[in-house]
Parts: sequence; C-alpha cells; structure tokens
Amino acid sequence: MKTITIIDTFGFFFRSYFALPPLRNSQGFPTGLLTGFATLVDTLRREHSTDYLVFALDAKGKTFRNDIYPEYKANRDPAPDDLKKQLPVAIEWIEQMGFANLSREGFEADDVIATVTKFAKEKNLKVRIVSHDKDLYQMIEDGSVEMYDSVKKEIVDEQSCMNKFGVHPSDFINFQAILGDSSDNVPGVKGIGKVGASKLINEYHTLEAIYEDIENTGTPRIQNLLLESKEKAFLSRELVTMREDVFKDMDVESFVFEDKNYLSCLLDDFEMYEMKQAIRKAKVGMEADCEREVTVLKKPTLTFDAITLDSKEKLNTVLSSINKEDIVAFDTETTGLDTKVAKMVGFSFCFGTDRAYYVPIGHNYLGVEKQIAISDALVALEKLLKHRIVGQNLKFDFSLLVNQYALEPIVPYADT
Repeated sequence: MKTITIIDTFGFFFRSYFALPPLRNSQGFPTGLLTGFATLVDTLRREHSTDYLVFALDAKGKTFRNDIYPEYKANRDPAPDDLKKQLPVAIEWIEQMGFANLSREGFEADDVIATVTKFAKEKNLKVRIVSHDKDLYQMIEDGSVEMYDSVKKEIVDEQSCMNKFGVHPSDFINFQAILGDSSDNVPGVKGIGKVGASKLINEYHTLEAIYEDIENTGTPRIQNLLLESKEKAFLSRELVTMREDVFKDMDVESFVFEDKNYLSCLLDDFEMYEMKQAIRKAKVGMEADCEREVTVLKKPTLTFDAITLDSKEKLNTVLSSINKEDIVAFDTETTGLDTKVAKMVGFSFCFGTDRAYYVPIGHNYLGVEKQIAISDALVALEKLLKHRIVGQNLKFDFSLLVNQYALEPIVPYADT
C-alpha cells in the first residue's frame, strides 16, 4: 500500500519553534524553525517511506467557524517576532522544492488535511499526518490513517489516543464537544473534565444519546451541567468537526514524492543562514539530485531590476506603459500542480530587458506584506493577457486561470 504524508504546516512550524533551542546565525537571524523544517524533509526521505507529500496551510482571515462562533480562537496570543521572521522563508522553501501546499479561504489546515485524507483513502492510500494537534485525532484509523509527532518521533495510533484521552478516535468528536478546548476557545460543557467526558462518551458515544437518556447520565450535578451547556455542546461539536469538502476534486498523483534529496536545491540559502547541519544534509547526493541548481555560473552579462507591484495603482501604472506590439513573458506562482485545486499566490511578467515585475496575491503566512486583492488582480490579468504572451509551459498557467478564476481561454503567442 502506498503512503501519502500530509504536513500540518503551521502546526509543525510552531511546534519546531518552541521545541528547539533559539538558534541564530552570526547576523542574529533566528534559524531554529528553519533547522527543524530541514530536518523534517531529510527525515521523510531517509526514515519514512512515503510516495506522496503535501503541505496543508491555514488560509488568511476568518473561517466558517468564526461565522458560527465569533469567539473561536479569539484568545490566541500573537506569534513571537522570531517565529514570524522565519515563516516566509520556510513557505518559500516549500515552493522552491516543488512541494504542493494547499489552502482555501474560509477553511483551516485541519479541513484541508481531512479533505486530502478522504481522497487518499478513496485511492487506497495509507495516510500519515505529521502533526501533534489533538483535533486531528478524529482522523486516526488503524491500518489506514496514523499521526506522527515529529518532535517526539512517535506514531500516534488508536491505542495512543485511548491511552491519552480514554476514548477511541471514532468517538473523539463527541468527546471534544463535551470537553471543549481552551486553546481554541471551544466552550464545551463547563465543569466536566477529561475523565467525566470520556466516561460519558464510552457509554453513550454521541451527544444525541446522552441527552435522550439525560436522567441516567450520572449525578444530579452532571445532569445539570449537561443541560445548562446543551447548546454549547452541540456548537462545540460543529466547531471541532473537520470538513472533508474543501476541494471538489483532487489529483493525488500531482503530490508525488521523488527519491531524491530535495534539500540540495536550498544549499545557497543554508549557507546564507549558516545552517551547518542542513548544509551537510543538502550535499548528500547533490550532483545527482540538484546538479543544475548548484552548478557554478559565470557572471551574467545581463541584469534587470525585480520590482514588486503590491498595490492596484502601481500595477495599473505599469500595465498602461505596455505597448500594443510588445511581447510579454508571463508566469504564475501557485500552491500546487493540480489546476483543479491549486490557487494562484502571485504572477510575474516582463516586457523589456531591464525590468521584471511580481504581483503578490495569495501568500498566507504570518507577517506577510501588502498584497493585491484577487478581484483587482483578475481585472489586471484580463488586460495583460490581451498582449502577445510567451512563457514556459503556459498550458498549466492558462488552465489554472480558466479552471479556478473563469478567465476566457487564451492562446499564447509562444510556449516552450
């Protein structure tokens, strides 16, 4: 049976940041999270046989859970500055290595994980979820879905769940509905703790069964607590239940994990951040796996300015300067290679030899800088793509724009 590994990306980054010592390079830049990430990728290659790999991310902004319960996660403290400095670097590394990174507005990474898991099981794939988040315990199913704690280096299976919480994973949603979750501000049933919640769930399994037999659910105190928080219990269950419908379709084959050293392509960055262990790992099989990226190049004879267009006004000014007869090179940056589910995070273009432009749209990490609204970007793209467009594998870029953003089919001037 083939295996797909799904990374709870931000969960892993947070876990690595707080689990590892506060590493810094000689310039004072923090590198602990980055070190943990490089170790994870190396470990996946060496110790855990996986056939597919995907990174699940939280989308920016509120989710459907905030619509249901505005106080959801309202008690979260801001992330430490050192963590926020490293996140954009790590996200960029995911993209540089060519891994799929999936997110969708209005949903959390947990929902993305649940959706990928559903499609993977339909393909008879074994699922490994790299996360320590107990909310995902509801996904565990021996022989099919397991979790992996990358810090403790432990597999989390059905027995692990029962040992820790006293309930089977199949009962975990209803268990959480009673217990609540203070870290996410999920209310649960106030006054009933882990032991009391597990006792109720092991006997009744569902909230419906508990409230249908409320007069026999324990002491008068327990009965009163359940009745007082009945509405919050059902609300909590809705909040903790993972959604499996984030994407309507998915090409799991686009998440293939090749037998090569992905870290080799990050060697320059590892040297810049003075990450000695990562440098050693990146050099393993370097010539075979990343020969093109590490070849020493001659000093280029041509140079150009790379300019970020982070406002509607800047973008429109540049677009208005393109002449009708100009040839425009075009490319998109996306969250993956499956145009049925991938999203555009930005696009780049140039129409001269001295300047190239990048338009950020959907980058979603803590500390992300100013970006252009997707609605403004699509209007701009309709103008831009009326020119003579050239690029590499434009079939992919144009398919994405048609499938995800309903743009009219485009015929390129030239495609390689």
